[in-house]
Amino acid sequence: MEKVPPEPPKLSPDRIEERLFYIDEQVAILRRLRDEPGLLEALPKDKLDYGGALYALQSAIQAMIDIAFHVCAKLYLRAPENSAEAFELLAEKGELPDDFLPSIREMVNFRNLVVHGYLHTKTGVVMQIIRENLDDFTVWRRLVDGMLRRNGARER
Repeated sequence: MEKVPPEPPKLSPDRIEERLFYIDEQVAILRRLRDEPGLLEALPKDKLDYGGALYALQSAIQAMIDIAFHVCAKLYLRAPENSAEAFELLAEKGELPDDFLPSIREMVNFRNLVVHGYLHTKTGVVMQIIRENLDDFTVWRRLVDGMLRRNGARER
């Protein structure tokens, strides 16, 4: 009897979609802070809202990292040593455009600062990210949607 080679690991669309949905929820919270008059400006004085905004940013970025590690493990059979390496591998394999990689690096660095250097997180930087960079999450979502389609994990 001829041996059938094992099927290569596949992306788990449910796992990825769950994280994309989570990112969407967090970004919706941050967009509300940004778009409702006075909310973003009040952030430095409102520790509860500031903590919520910080957590929404950090956890949305973490969900991106989780997706990147999953894709690297399943498609490229490689476990990156760190978050930056995961995104670099995706760029190397053509899943991320080179011009988006600097934005991803900044997001990962910000997440690392929040998690490990929380005493040095600046309110002004958090407000600037909310004001200017939330569309990076939308770009990420479109890129992941494309990965899912190209790899047969989502209908075209």
